[in-house]
Formats: sequence, C-alpha cells, structure tokens
Amino acid sequence: MRSACESLRRSPLIASSRDDRLTCDHGRSLARLGSLIDHQQRHGFSKWAVIEKATGGLIGDCGLQYLDGGPDIELGFHLARGYWGQGYATEAARACLAWARAERAERVVAIVDPANQRSTRVLRRIGMSPAGTASYFGREWLLLVTRPQASLAG
Repeated sequence: MRSACESLRRSPLIASSRDDRLTCDHGRSLARLGSLIDHQQRHGFSKWAVIEKATGGLIGDCGLQYLDGGPDIELGFHLARGYWGQGYATEAARACLAWARAERAERVVAIVDPANQRSTRVLRRIGMSPAGTASYFGREWLLLVTRPQASLAG
C-alpha cells in the first residue's frame, strides 16, 4: 500500500497541481492519512481509497471532508494517470455526492485548479455548477457547488 500511495502522490499531475496538500513525502503522507482517519472518526465521512475491482489495486482516492474547517464539505478525488478517462472519477464522485445529499445538510463544494478541465467536466457531469473562484490554501481555485436535497435543510 505504501508504494501505491507514494506513486500516486508523485505522479506528474499531482506534482504539477500546485496543491501542497497532495505533494508530500512518506512522512507527510502518513500525517495526511492520520488526518483523514481522524476526520472519519469525528465526522463520519472522509476521503477513501479508490480500488480497482479487477486487480484490487489502489488507483486513487475520493471522498468528502470539511473544507478548511467548514462549514462547507469538499468533494475531492485524485486518480493515477493510467486510470483517467475510464469513468472511475465520475463513478466515485457521484457515489460520494449521493451519500452527502442523503446524509448531510451542509453545502457540498469542490475546488479545482482552473486549468484542470478534466476534473471540472467530471464535477459538472455529476451535477455541480461553477460558482466563481475562491481562495483556499494560499491560492485561487475554481469553485463548484451543489446543495443537498431540500428535505434535509430543516
């Protein structure tokens, strides 16, 4: 598992994403994993491994976490380059968004590098809409939003 995680995080896409949350060495990878486990324990949701059924191999991650401490929940995903364009991101992101709509009242958002058209298309395909830009983690991102079903708002 360690080598799969590290190879995903060292992929050219991740390394060029300018998202410091993703580019990290083994020590920072372990710290990030600990943070995700803590988020899951405290809130009941987090980012999860994306596993290819045919091989059982780790191909990325997808899930939900509070964006910069909340109140919005961020939907995010990262896949190893060899798995792009095969529907994995759409399938995983759609499942996570469906869960959030059924179980959470918070707004679900996604932040994307403005140059990352592939991820933007995935998020639009699952029903998210562009809502301008937002500043997080020291840089500007394209912001996409959706809200859970109205029946949960009360």
